[in-house]
Amino acid sequence: MFLKNIFDKLTNIALILLTISLVILNAGHLVGMIGMPLVSILILLIGAMSIGYLFSGKDIGTKVVSALGTGQRNISAAILVATRNFKDPKVTIMLVAVTIFELFIMMPYAKKMSTK
Repeated sequence: MFLKNIFDKLTNIALILLTISLVILNAGHLVGMIGMPLVSILILLIGAMSIGYLFSGKDIGTKVVSALGTGQRNISAAILVATRNFKDPKVTIMLVAVTIFELFIMMPYAKKMSTK
């Protein structure tokens, strides 16, 4: 139990540092996403989360987990496909932006739902 508590804290610290570093390293690109790209990202994310929530049965716990799972999708696989099939770096930048914006929407959602 002692090690679990230590690793829980380390995991949270690592996630915070990852989020901060992603934002700092991609700040210029993120500013460029303001406008239609950001609206598209939000529509995609909210749509995916809504589908996961609505079509996952009656149990509220399952609904919340399904919303988070469908909202998160598999960004690693998407980046792999993008880098293998597209030469334009804007494709990968867009995927990184999606990941960052997802964190800012899904983390508060997860936190709020964990207190219910």
